Amino acid sequence: MVKKLQVYLPPIIILIIAFAYLFLFFNKRINLLDEGLSLYASERILKGQVPYRDFFVMVTPGTFYFQALLFKIFGSSVILGRWIVLIEGALTTMLLYLVAKRVNSIVYAALGAILFLLWEFPQWMSTNYSWYGITLALLAILSLSAYLRKQNYRWLLLASILAGLTAFFKQNIGFFSALTIFLTVILRRIIPAFRETNPPLAEETQFKGFLKEIGYLALGISIIFIPFIIYMVSKGSLLLMFKDAVYYPLFLYKEGAALPFPELLPIRAESVLSYLPLITYPLIALIVIIRVILKLNTERDIELVMLAIFGSLFFLASFPRADFIHVSFGIMPLFILFPYLLNWIFDMLSTGLSWLFKAKGGAKLRTIQVVVVILTLIGPAFLVRDGIVINQERYKWEQASISDVNRAGDIYLSYYNALKIRTIVSFIRENTKPEDPIFVVPWAVMFYFLTERDNPTRWDLIIPTSLFDLDEIIATLEEVKPRYVIWGYEWDVDGKRFEVYAQKLAKYIFDNYDTVEFTNKYEILERTSD
Repeated sequence: MVKKLQVYLPPIIILIIAFAYLFLFFNKRINLLDEGLSLYASERILKGQVPYRDFFVMVTPGTFYFQALLFKIFGSSVILGRWIVLIEGALTTMLLYLVAKRVNSIVYAALGAILFLLWEFPQWMSTNYSWYGITLALLAILSLSAYLRKQNYRWLLLASILAGLTAFFKQNIGFFSALTIFLTVILRRIIPAFRETNPPLAEETQFKGFLKEIGYLALGISIIFIPFIIYMVSKGSLLLMFKDAVYYPLFLYKEGAALPFPELLPIRAESVLSYLPLITYPLIALIVIIRVILKLNTERDIELVMLAIFGSLFFLASFPRADFIHVSFGIMPLFILFPYLLNWIFDMLSTGLSWLFKAKGGAKLRTIQVVVVILTLIGPAFLVRDGIVINQERYKWEQASISDVNRAGDIYLSYYNALKIRTIVSFIRENTKPEDPIFVVPWAVMFYFLTERDNPTRWDLIIPTSLFDLDEIIATLEEVKPRYVIWGYEWDVDGKRFEVYAQKLAKYIFDNYDTVEFTNKYEILERTSD
């Protein structure tokens, strides 16, 4: 009974703490761009539209199909998306603890979960495809870890299916997960020290076992992607999918979206977290290499290698848009591996000090261990403190409810933003019919969702980081002639003005529309020409 409590109680406690903490923020603020894009893409699918063919998105569409299903069951609203994020955030924090526990003691695994809780979801407490990708990737890593320990191919198949599902929700994270599986099984087979502590099934040769592992990896991914590809072909969307979700992110996105990596100085929590992977991952690789050379490795080392591979690949998700918000998506494995490094330091110091003071047990040994734990937790304590303070500051002004705004639910904003959204949504809904289209520039996609008025074009975002065809947009606008255009200029993406990078479209709007309503750096323009 005691052993079961030791196994099951800590993750349950982590789950409850995570849910309670994220509950403080889950219905605060609104993200008109990314959150709006996610919700409106789901709404498009619910209306029978097909990604890539009918609207541009540069990610795989799992998030949008999943949310569309929930909208169909529970109804469409911003608050529903937030409940999803709240539940997902709590579950993901628990999953991170479970992965961290594979290589850490309870104290350091819990530390990683707390740091993750403070520095990940609260920064972006709105529905986002990256959250789904992170959650599924952790499940894939847990399954791969189970395979390495139990040598049961069902766990490998499950890990591969989850990697494929991750790619269906976020293509680069899924690719990194699948590549982690591939590289891990190769290293486990070719390095003798890993074979000795993690032997393959007895009846197999190394080569036969490797081929079987690759077969299961391919099968798991195919289970997800073959039906998806068949569906895309049947809808005439496959080539556009490769253009929008593969070619564009790989070759064109960096031209308009690249941002520099955070500066190290002045040193602050964000810069420390950004640079810690560059120190942590190589050190862990070095520790494992030394242990292998000295034949001190254990079955845990192949899991450390797996996590180091996963962390290094995952870090690539920070680029090319490498401001801290996007870096934070790429450092999730850090909250598993950095605590391991602290745990390793604890083991080394405890062993050394115990030998020095001849403490073989009893109160003296426990005192040494407590002192060493405190020493290793001093640095992380500052990260915990800063995370708490930053999150409190980020949400302290969100006190005005917009529950009276169509489809919002009980969301709280600053009084400034609440007035803006209430004014725009009310005007559009009072002056248009449900079947009337509107057009929003350059990026406040949420207004399509809140007003329940459709975008007649294929492009919901007209920003430097998105792929768009100005001639096609103008041709569609000229054909459909939407009565109203919502033009926002409260924030220029990366300091680039819409009138400059989309000059042709801006001129078309100026020539054919006049301002009829103004509120907080947003204008509603009405068409003046037939």
